[in-house]
Amino acid sequence: GIRIESSWNDTVSASISNGNNFGINLSTCTGSVVTGNTANSNAIVGTFDGYGISVSGSNNTITGNTANSNYADDPSPFSLYGIYVSSPNSTISGNTANSNIGGPSGGVSARGIYIAASNCTISNNTANSNDKGAGSDAYGIYLSICSNNTVSGNVANSNSTGGFYLSSCSGVIVSNNMVDSNADAGIYLVTSSNITLVQNTVDSNARYQIYIDGLSSS
Repeated sequence: GIRIESSWNDTVSASISNGNNFGINLSTCTGSVVTGNTANSNAIVGTFDGYGISVSGSNNTITGNTANSNYADDPSPFSLYGIYVSSPNSTISGNTANSNIGGPSGGVSARGIYIAASNCTISNNTANSNDKGAGSDAYGIYLSICSNNTVSGNVANSNSTGGFYLSSCSGVIVSNNMVDSNADAGIYLVTSSNITLVQNTVDSNARYQIYIDGLSSS
């Protein structure tokens, strides 16, 4: 794969990193642009989380990338992500993360796009058909322990657990997204506060359209 560590103002564009043990990793980078890359069909192994594309640091831009069909292999990682972002004050836009697969053993979850960062714009991404495999669950777009994010114009359909999952988030605006035909719920809001849902299309999800647990206000 491709790895850049502790760097500033880098651009990674139009690169292909397919069929490796990981795809593209920018670790503790600032002001970087990751655009138009492909990280597909990487077989993720080991005792840590795995990913097609991973970006940490701050003030980064992740746009127009594709991270499809990455999968967990033996020995299994903890979790499998198409695109993983732990970079506050960042833009995540126009990316595709479809058909990423958890497993092959229990407990290995799959996420199309995972955001663990605040003050981000997450827009016009597609995260469809992510599959838990033999693992515990799979979601299209997952936000964890974050605040003041805007989530708009995304599509999260036909994932094998849910479309959107917000856990321990606050001050997040979720608007004009399409969340259809997921195998359990469309949108989960869990132990979060001050979440705004506006003009989302949430339809034909198997069990719940919107599931709320421990939400203090919305």
